[in-house]
Order: sequence, then C-alpha cells, then structure tokens
Amino acid sequence: MDTILQLLGQIVLVGGGATAIAYGLLKFIGQKWIDQKFAERLEEFKRKQTEILEEVRYDINARFSRVSKVHDKEFEVLSTAWRKLLDAYEFFAGITHPLQSYPDLDNAN
Repeated sequence: MDTILQLLGQIVLVGGGATAIAYGLLKFIGQKWIDQKFAERLEEFKRKQTEILEEVRYDINARFSRVSKVHDKEFEVLSTAWRKLLDAYEFFAGITHPLQSYPDLDNAN
C-alpha cells in the first residue's frame, strides 16, 4: 500500500509539476497573446473611428461651405433686388404723383 501511495505521489508530483509549468506558460503566453490581439483590435477601432470622424467633418464642412455660398449670393441678390424695387417705386411714383388728388376736407360741408 505504501508503494502505491508513493507511486501515486510521484505521479502527482511529476505530473503536477509539469502541469503547473505548462499552465504557467500557457497563462503567460495566452495573456500576452490576448493583450496583443486586444491592442490590435483597439488600434483598428481607433483608426476606423478616426476615418468616420474625418468623413463627418468633411461632410459638415462641405455642407457649411454650400450654405455659406448660398447666403453670400442671397445678400448680393437681395441688395440688387431691393435697389431695383426702389428704382421702380420712384419711377412709378414720379409718373403717378401728378395724377394724385387729395380731397379738400376744409370745404366739405
């Protein structure tokens, strides 16, 4: 019985030691591998987020540029249209002014 227990003890000791060493190596190597994969995926994620952010910035700048051009053109057109409206008003006021008559309220009895 003692020899069986000694044999089992040696098997556990040798096998356990090898298992512990293998477990330690796998844990160390596995942790490094997991950290490396995580770092790679994190860098890929950051790169994609940066690309998306740049696309959104470009889109916003393009839209803002178009809106800004429209507003600039709007101010040019509105000032020209207002000037032409005032010219037309003055022209027709000059034509119709002599034709206007005002009632004489002092003599209205």
